[in-house]
Amino acid sequence: HVTSVGAKALAESLHAPTCALRSLHLYSNSITDDGVYALAFALGGTKILMTGPDKGATVTNDDANTLLTSLDLSANVLTCKGATALAETIGTNSSLTHLLLTHNVLRDHGARKLEEALRNNW
Repeated sequence: HVTSVGAKALAESLHAPTCALRSLHLYSNSITDDGVYALAFALGGTKILMTGPDKGATVTNDDANTLLTSLDLSANVLTCKGATALAETIGTNSSLTHLLLTHNVLRDHGARKLEEALRNNW
């Protein structure tokens, strides 16, 4: 099973200039919001610095992976927080055209964030 630790490692690989991955299927693993934050950042989302002198600052990924077109995170441990991070990514990365999130616990708030991002960016 891939956990958030593995998802973070995959996210780092997505930053590599030689990464030509177009589809990433992580169905039925144990990826939590922490892993989704890393994947969302790699695909063009933002992150909040948690340590250092700039703690609390929001950072944008100017070197986002724009080749990935399909991401399957179905049947993991995502909540509305992970959905919100993915919604930010949808707003900045138009190459991601397939996002599968079934069998997670996104709740109404997370679903609304995704719906808003799709409505505003597609």
